[in-house]
Order: sequence, then structure tokens, then C-alpha cells
Amino acid sequence: MNGDQVKVVIDVESGEKRAEGHIIGIEKHANIQMVGYYKKNNKFGFVLPDDTKILKDIYIPPQEIKVRRPEIRWWLEIRL
Repeated sequence: MNGDQVKVVIDVESGEKRAEGHIIGIEKHANIQMVGYYKKNNKFGFVLPDDTKILKDIYIPPQEIKVRRPEIRWWLEIRL
């Protein structure tokens, strides 16, 4: 997510172009707490973050869903 510290493997590096690589792990999350709206899918849930800098929905596995009411506001804490 935006601002996380990650481990990267450099795939291509040349003097004229920008280096290219891929993320192999997350060292530290910049945002460990966030707020968003809960949405329910057929077998799982997800939260749409209020922060517009967070571009991905947060997946919530079925065993972590205690409340099944759709469209409620959730406060989340991310754990590694």
C-alpha cells in the first residue's frame, strides 16, 4: 500500500532507463490502521478504504467476519 517499506528484487537495471523489479516482501506497513465501508461478496467480505491513496480493497476472510451487515463502517488494523 501507499508508503509501505518493502523488499525488492531488481530485474533490469541499465544506465539510461529506470531500474525495474518486483516486490518480494513487506517490511513495514505505513498505514496499520484505516477506516472504510464493509461490503459482502458470496463467500468473503472486503473493505473499501476511505483513504483515496489506498487503491486496493482490503480482503476479509470468512473466518474473520463477525458482523454480516453490509454497508457498515469498519475500523481495521493490519497485522503482518
